[in-house]
Amino acid sequence: RIGKYYLAVLHGRFSEPVRIRSLHEKNGQKNLVRISDLHVITERELRSSDLTKERKPIESMRMDISETGCVPLSYDEATDTTLVLAALHTGKAHQLRAQFAATGHPIVGDLKYGDKETAADRKCFGASGQLPHASLLIFPESGLSHTALSGKSFYSDPMGAGNAESETADGWHAFSAVYSVKEQRLVEAVLSHREVMMR
Repeated sequence: RIGKYYLAVLHGRFSEPVRIRSLHEKNGQKNLVRISDLHVITERELRSSDLTKERKPIESMRMDISETGCVPLSYDEATDTTLVLAALHTGKAHQLRAQFAATGHPIVGDLKYGDKETAADRKCFGASGQLPHASLLIFPESGLSHTALSGKSFYSDPMGAGNAESETADGWHAFSAVYSVKEQRLVEAVLSHREVMMR
């Protein structure tokens, strides 16, 4: 019941909170995931309780269902990137990377699932790899044996920790002047978009 949430920088404008569902097949030899039967369900559709538009993926012997919640936090026109907060509702290999790329918004620095945009990320942003970051843990309010953790959240800021040299190596430093994120803002994003972000 502990919520774990990721910050990621995506190419393009990701405009609204959504839940992404797809079939997920991993090729172990190539260490690559194939996404199929992709459904992007808006928060409005989830809140309306009229999910007749939602087509559930058909389960397959070789494929698993993967599901991700996503809330855009900020868009930067100069870099044409969006900072998002994501929640993994299933824990599949390369889930965030493969699903975001399948929606047309690959993670900055992701050469495996990206395209010509991500190929230039090392030069443009100093990204030596993709930019998802496990940033926030939220403990549930009750039912814990360790009551000191009840309702607490813990935040790891990928853009604020360390010095500029170490940050430049992984690309987050390039976005520290563009995106400013505080723990309370992330917690509020999770709580105000429960249908998308919580199971």
